[in-house]
Amino acid sequence: MTSYIAKVYDNFVLDNPKLVLIFLALLLAFFGYHTSNFRLDASADSLLLEDDLDLKIFRKIHERYPSSDLLVVTYTPTAELFTEKALEPLKQLREELKAVSIVDTVFTMLDAPLIKSSEKPLTEMVDDIPSLEKPGINRTKAKAELLNSPIYRELIISEDGGTTALLLGLVEDPIYNQLLKSRNELRTKRSETELSHKEEKLLDQIIIEYDEAHEAFTEQRHNGVAKIREIIKPYRQYGVLHLGGVPMITDDMVTFVRNDLIVFGGGVLLFLIIVLTAIFREMRWILLPLLSCFYAGLIMIGVLGLIGWKVTVISSNFLALMLIITISMNIHLIVRYRQLSRDSSSDSQLTLV
Repeated sequence: MTSYIAKVYDNFVLDNPKLVLIFLALLLAFFGYHTSNFRLDASADSLLLEDDLDLKIFRKIHERYPSSDLLVVTYTPTAELFTEKALEPLKQLREELKAVSIVDTVFTMLDAPLIKSSEKPLTEMVDDIPSLEKPGINRTKAKAELLNSPIYRELIISEDGGTTALLLGLVEDPIYNQLLKSRNELRTKRSETELSHKEEKLLDQIIIEYDEAHEAFTEQRHNGVAKIREIIKPYRQYGVLHLGGVPMITDDMVTFVRNDLIVFGGGVLLFLIIVLTAIFREMRWILLPLLSCFYAGLIMIGVLGLIGWKVTVISSNFLALMLIITISMNIHLIVRYRQLSRDSSSDSQLTLV
């Protein structure tokens, strides 16, 4: 059997090198085209099991008690928080953040209703709710109310009164949410009973539409988070500012995965160049393994793009592993070829290969 396979390999591969190279080039072009569909993912779908019980419970609670995603900007001014020198930059920052496309609402200590800090009766407060930025508010009383309020303390103002938070409610995408809900309902039904042919086709269609909506939604969030970071940057002259929240963490995780591919892949590539140079010290034995690694890596990325498998935080080091496995095979083949070439120098190139 082994000799038969070797004979077939000799007849179809070694005896037709030009055709094989053309075929490999076409294969590379095909999968290279599909590298554009290669995607990174850090959503709950990629980090948890499809039928994860905790995720199902969370989504049911969120469906019953809906709330938008939140980003939090903390602001610790160099000046005392309740002075005009600290509050004026806070007002400007709030207005700039409101203009960001992904931001729906911005709630700060300036917007918090202050019932106990005004001398007005409750009936008059209905039409003009007092807040910290309204004229005539006693800031000493306002500070005491905010620090002692069980609602505001440790939510929009720290216990020591030195740090405040801006709560950014993000814009929801109703189409994306509906597709997610429909997909999850059909998946749940499929795990419990059997879907009809019509429902299977519907699920496949919804998954395609959901992936497209998810990609657009992720890109929108990424651009929005980047814009918020850009807005925050000049305000650091007034104090210490930090951005936080689950959407930011999700966006950063995708960035980390992308950086892992570049950093680890580049690091392994540099290491391979050094090792190959030290071992063989011939240009062809350096370039050939590197071309082989490039070919294998590009094919794998194309395969992932073609079948729609997204790379996650867990699988982000696949490229480095691919390079290591490929180079080990190349080194083995090169060493064996050089050994045969030295021991049988009279043999033809075809025989050696």
